[in-house]
Amino acid sequence: PIRIAPNPADDHLSITLPSGHHFERLELHDICGKVAKEVSIRSGSEDIEVDLSGIPPGLYIVTLQGANRQGGFFARKVVVR
Repeated sequence: PIRIAPNPADDHLSITLPSGHHFERLELHDICGKVAKEVSIRSGSEDIEVDLSGIPPGLYIVTLQGANRQGGFFARKVVVR
């Protein structure tokens, strides 16, 4: 399973991915759909730290995307305080 913590978050998010995942990109979208943060995911990475400094408080959607349809897609709501 994919874990995102803490939620709500203050200055960072820790994301744990399952081994063997095929995600290549993480995006943090504001409630209007604008990309507030984009992070490339190295192949084989299972733990990702996302720096939230400079991100205004609010509701966001974290998306994880693969290179193609086989790579998968994941989305979850997070609150930045």
